[in-house]
Amino acid sequence: MRAKLPPEVVIDTYHAAFGLDEKPGAAAVGLAQYALVIIDEISQMQAHHFEHVCKLWAQADNFPVILLVGDELQMCGFGDRRAWTPPHKLDVAAVQKLLKSHPDTVILTCTRKGAQTINELALQLFPRFPPLAVLDGDVASNPENYDDGALLEDLRALRPLRLPIFKGMRAIFTHNVRKDVDFVNGMACVVQGYEGRTKAVEVLTATGHRVMGAELNHVTAFLDCPGVPGAAYTALNRVSFGKDVLVGGVVTAAHFQP
Repeated sequence: MRAKLPPEVVIDTYHAAFGLDEKPGAAAVGLAQYALVIIDEISQMQAHHFEHVCKLWAQADNFPVILLVGDELQMCGFGDRRAWTPPHKLDVAAVQKLLKSHPDTVILTCTRKGAQTINELALQLFPRFPPLAVLDGDVASNPENYDDGALLEDLRALRPLRLPIFKGMRAIFTHNVRKDVDFVNGMACVVQGYEGRTKAVEVLTATGHRVMGAELNHVTAFLDCPGVPGAAYTALNRVSFGKDVLVGGVVTAAHFQP
């Protein structure tokens, strides 16, 4: 903020600016010298901190304008004495508002269940168009495969996450497959179509390459040469379940180089 704003604007943490660890009267004189005070991310303040600022404002000889900035999507304060409590229910309208104001945002969650909730709400924004296909996603991404945060021990009970694919959906590659067409980890892309015969999703990368990506029903990995970086990793990640991979030949740890 100091790099963006002119030097006459004083930037400080609200702990230091308002002397939250001191008595209100100690910082009242300093507060009186300003005509406008802006508190950003007000939602993160504790309730007693807010009361402290109110006392400062009342004790100042020159009453400055205090502008409180924040919104309901920001993190709330910690502890039992929060200045406010966020809504517990996240609905389609909230997700739509977020995506409309920040269309390029990437929503991060703390749990797989949270990610599933966000994805389900986001998919409700496409009510007029049926999905191109509903494919088996990652087993590790399905929250139903976990019990108290731990993956189920019974591998037979594991199920892949069912993932509807819509035209226009944004996605990000998570594996390095073909560098020549930018099919690499972290590359953003947009779904263009789906080929039912080959079960392949066609996407357009942010760099303009059209790529067909498909998960295979079964893979036989013939690791004929040790020491090839990522060879085994790439093969094993082309299927949903370990039972769908057959590793051929006599292999050692050297064949599974990262």
